[in-house]
Amino acid sequence: MNSRIKLTLTAFTISFLGSLPVGVLNIFATQIYMSGTLTGTLLFIAGVLIIEALVITFTLKCAQWIQQHNGWLKIAKITSLLFLIFLAGWYWFTPQPEAGISETEMMSYGIISLLTTGLLSGLLNIVQIPFWTGWNLVLINSGTISKTAQNSEQITFILSAITGTFFAMLSFIFATSMLTEWFTISTTILYQRILPVTLLLVAIWQIRLFFTSTK
Repeated sequence: MNSRIKLTLTAFTISFLGSLPVGVLNIFATQIYMSGTLTGTLLFIAGVLIIEALVITFTLKCAQWIQQHNGWLKIAKITSLLFLIFLAGWYWFTPQPEAGISETEMMSYGIISLLTTGLLSGLLNIVQIPFWTGWNLVLINSGTISKTAQNSEQITFILSAITGTFFAMLSFIFATSMLTEWFTISTTILYQRILPVTLLLVAIWQIRLFFTSTK
């Protein structure tokens, strides 16, 4: 298999599978979509992808340095865990309107505002730093990415990765929307009961992985 095709498929697969589980970004994007605005959803995702591209570029160039200073990785993981727990509590105790936000209200925030929301949400997604650092080291050590990766190779990797994230987020959004319709789950139950419990379970699972990796 051509090395460039292999790199493309690898980056896409890692990003797609890594972005599918329940997470802060998927939740926010689903809320925007279920409010009835696909345009707003795509703007939000665009902001998220811009940040992810920057994170991948940074971790690709500094993967070995980050590994040597793994205290920063632990801080990033702990921060992301605390944010998940906070988000679970916020959704549980904050009343969620049954009708959600109307498309008119959402689009009244403006294109820049929705894009900025995606950018800020991407910045809050600190867990992507250890995620991409770990995978970049694996790919570099396996020879999938050369240690002195050329610009064209890096661009291929980054574009393939954010494409995987894009399709993963859309898959999550459409799947959640369809399941909600099929099982006639109200948005209040979805966001104020099912979602916080799921986030808490994800946090518990990540805490278990964190302590396992530090032994």
